[in-house]
Amino acid sequence: MFSGLFIAYTIWQFGFKIWREKVEAGEAERGPMGFIKHGTPAFRDEFINTGDNDLWIGRWWDFLMFIAFPVLFTVLIVSFLQRHDCKTPDVWNPSNPKGITIILLFWGVVATVFIFFNNVLVSRPLYRNVPEGAGAGADISMLPGGDDELIGVVGDVFEGWEHHASSEDLMDAELS
Repeated sequence: MFSGLFIAYTIWQFGFKIWREKVEAGEAERGPMGFIKHGTPAFRDEFINTGDNDLWIGRWWDFLMFIAFPVLFTVLIVSFLQRHDCKTPDVWNPSNPKGITIILLFWGVVATVFIFFNNVLVSRPLYRNVPEGAGAGADISMLPGGDDELIGVVGDVFEGWEHHASSEDLMDAELS
């Protein structure tokens, strides 16, 4: 449930960014209707319906991600916390292992760690293991993020990361 919240937030944030770019370029209208028309399908259009998939995901997915998921998450979390409140004595005591406070503190610590390490992970290179002879199928330049300078093939040396590049660090895996 907790990781789903981060994924949904990332999808909403991506849609908002795309919508704002279209508003500034004059391609989309301002307000909630502009976001619904241009922001909600942005993730679906950029990452899911790329032409490489067997299935085509329609607008129903937008409804699930932007309306159903927040409503279901709210119902689930409120009922969960209400059940704890009704059945647990001294529910707000942080030292009570069955109380609400310890759960909220744990979620706060996990969220803080995720947010802190996100900046660390984003700044590191990502190596793709592309088999020999992959040809045009290995080209990711047309995919979202394909022009990122920190995405490369195993064996590439990135500027600023030379101290991590040595032949001893490379692992050759053969898939059969």
